[in-house]
Amino acid sequence: METKIPKGVLLKSGKVRPELLDVDVLVNIPIAKHHVGTMFSGNLKNMMGGLDHETNAFFHSGSGKTGYEDVDFLSQCIAELNTLRRQDLCVVDGTVVLGSNGPAGPGDLLKPQKIVAGTDPVAVDAYCVTLHSRKPKEVVMLAKAAAAGVGRADFQKLNLQEIAI
Repeated sequence: METKIPKGVLLKSGKVRPELLDVDVLVNIPIAKHHVGTMFSGNLKNMMGGLDHETNAFFHSGSGKTGYEDVDFLSQCIAELNTLRRQDLCVVDGTVVLGSNGPAGPGDLLKPQKIVAGTDPVAVDAYCVTLHSRKPKEVVMLAKAAAAGVGRADFQKLNLQEIAI
């Protein structure tokens, strides 16, 4: 269904699956992986699964460039999509992570053996970026999502707890 994105600057509207907006609680459970366009795919990028093909195609080519040539445009669209519906719980599978050549692979497999959970999709993704031995400031999508009010990229200031099982 065509949905207006009230906080959208580049993404004014998109075809969003109604279930994404109509649920009482939204739990996002992505697998952490490298993404050639955004450097990382987790909670924020996973929300694109609630869009139709045409809207996803716009994310990748709406600036006039194709594929992953315009990281800023793709990252801004992902940030704006995430202003539409905040995730209530974010649980990222970081047990085995595609560390390069994602999302399609093949690539290097890393084995951080972690499950990461939280209520702030930007903070959770920022933490998960470190599972790839990268810094959150290297991922444009995180800064754009934080600037759009989706969450905070400075996860170090949060009360992190690690539980061994």
